Amino acid sequence: YIKAIDIEGPFNFSRINNVARQIALGKYFLFLNNDIEFFETGWLNAMMEYIQQEKVGAVGAKLFYPDETIQHAGVIVGMGHVAGHLFRYLEKNSDGYMSRSAMAQEYSAVTGACLLTKKSLFDKLEGFDEENLAVAYNDIDYCLRLRELGYKIIYTPYAQIFHHESQSRKHDLSKAEINRYQSELAFMVSRWNIKKSQDPFWHPALDSRSEDVEINKFYPINDQEA
Repeated sequence: YIKAIDIEGPFNFSRINNVARQIALGKYFLFLNNDIEFFETGWLNAMMEYIQQEKVGAVGAKLFYPDETIQHAGVIVGMGHVAGHLFRYLEKNSDGYMSRSAMAQEYSAVTGACLLTKKSLFDKLEGFDEENLAVAYNDIDYCLRLRELGYKIIYTPYAQIFHHESQSRKHDLSKAEINRYQSELAFMVSRWNIKKSQDPFWHPALDSRSEDVEINKFYPINDQEA
């Protein structure tokens, strides 16, 4: 059944979901943004295929903008400010570098816009960090905490959904949101040592400043790697 609840106060994505967690039933939690649109069936079955595995902590879907370019096909930590969506704006039917956008695989994180996890793990980690990450990066932080416990984060291209992205709230870099965003950014950089760590699913020879796959021209390549 569906139960709607009212939550007072300023917008806090982490708190909203943590409150919902207290009344939700079942073994699994599916976090789903209000700007998601479904265009095919079977997406939840595709995600359930992986989350039922013992060592999988979270599963993310392949998301598209309304113009049918990719919005999310896995997250690389250290890309952009804190983390970036690999293959963003790639055409829907393009497989991407080494066919990665078309293959189910492990990543460091997936977006919370459509994220499936186990209730037992969400309870163990006490949910999203509503004190330090009210709006941005709470999903990345959650995935990284799961990985600290030894669980895998899986992206599956077999769950495909439209994501209109931030249609119901102001952009993080807007004048009204920038102070809050900078605070959350600083917390993530400090908590996860973002500037000095290397995402294990992204080769250091690739440029982390771009969500496209490009060679980092400043990476020293020795004879064995050439």
